[in-house]
Amino acid sequence: MSRNATLDYARFLASLGIVLFHAKAPGAFIGYAALPFFMMALILLSIAGMTSQPFHLFAVNRAQRLLGPWLLWSVVFGLLKLVEYRKRRPRPIDYGYF
Repeated sequence: MSRNATLDYARFLASLGIVLFHAKAPGAFIGYAALPFFMMALILLSIAGMTSQPFHLFAVNRAQRLLGPWLLWSVVFGLLKLVEYRKRRPRPIDYGYF
């Protein structure tokens, strides 16, 4: 399956709609249509990619491509949440007993 520029532009507009939605900016209603579009595009492109190779190879290739970045950003997000927790945590009162 060759790359389709129209699909790339549509994905860009959908991602912009999701950013506007989360920013509560004017035009945020576009975000309501963006998520279903992403799901349909994901399914369409997955089915097209799956037909060209056996399922187990497709699943391994997809996992290798997606799990690495997901794990990396999960660690980054977790560390940022830990820093946020440490900054917001109330300090214990020092009574001078020890």
